[in-house]
Amino acid sequence: MKRFSLSFILCLSVFSIFAGPHIKWDKTVHDFGAFDENNGRVTCRMTFVNDGNKPLVITAARATCGCTTPFYTKDQILPGQSGYVTISFNPIGRPGRFEKNITVETNGNPSKSTLTVKGVVIGSSNTMRSKFPVAAGPLRLRTTVIPFGEVEKGRTATAYFDVYNSSRETVSVGWENLPNYISVSGNRVVAPGEYASFAFTFASDFTSLYGIVDGNITLIPDMLSPGNRTNISTVAVVTENFDKMTVAQRQKAPVIGIIPENIDLKTVNHYSAPILESVTVKNFGINPLKIRRVYTSDPGITVKINKTEIKKGKTAQIEVAINPMAYSGKTSINAKIIVISNDPENPTASFRILAELRN
Repeated sequence: MKRFSLSFILCLSVFSIFAGPHIKWDKTVHDFGAFDENNGRVTCRMTFVNDGNKPLVITAARATCGCTTPFYTKDQILPGQSGYVTISFNPIGRPGRFEKNITVETNGNPSKSTLTVKGVVIGSSNTMRSKFPVAAGPLRLRTTVIPFGEVEKGRTATAYFDVYNSSRETVSVGWENLPNYISVSGNRVVAPGEYASFAFTFASDFTSLYGIVDGNITLIPDMLSPGNRTNISTVAVVTENFDKMTVAQRQKAPVIGIIPENIDLKTVNHYSAPILESVTVKNFGINPLKIRRVYTSDPGITVKINKTEIKKGKTAQIEVAINPMAYSGKTSINAKIIVISNDPENPTASFRILAELRN
């Protein structure tokens, strides 16, 4: 008797689950795989059966974005009959991996179902030129520069570098010639039509330089074809933080002075021998003036300072060599020389070399 009652209760429980309209999907996820953007819209059909005991009606089907459009059976689905939801995805302007959800509402159980379509769009050449204008073998790049911005000495900065695999083959991305102050992380295996983002970290403690720290690293778009390489520039500006200095410390801080502020060579012949000049750096403060760096980005100028610590009232000399022959095709010299020091009020001082060039 107890056994009969238990079986009867179980049957009633099962029957109650399917009482009323009940939707049963054949599948709720469809993967389009990889396909070309130029092929236009892709469509799939998700079918279901009403395995309840009353008519089922789909009342709404909503997508998460305008690129995905659902169509569905508008008529009543009688018990035992099938219906469908057709889902269309527009890939134009949407290269890369996608995953879109569609919410289907019914008068039955469950009242809401979630359908998912996904895949990978292989971007067209026009889309790639606008979003990733730089070609690098099978990859497309947004840029060839990794900018870290300003980095306080003792701190790190992270910059992200995005790539897109425009080929139909999986590639393994490689990086070479990284200086010891730059490291990289990220998934180096990139499937067809997919993006990858590499995180580059600049560690200022691993370089002795202040000011602009630039260089080049090497991107290998596919390690299976290592002969294909692209140069990527890196740039950071290393600064010193003076925020923790007290008022008393600032009153005793070094004060930099550069004499003269500019060197005007007037007129210089393009083919003349290198010209040597000298600039004086003086400490007008109390504590020692420490010269962190003297440099210029001008290829025709070389600079060198004779000492990097200057006591109160003392001076140092910056020797400047100007090579007029480095300015072929130009009519003038306007070179900026940067002097970085521990002067909290003027940590980045500068002077200029000026000249008119003639043949």
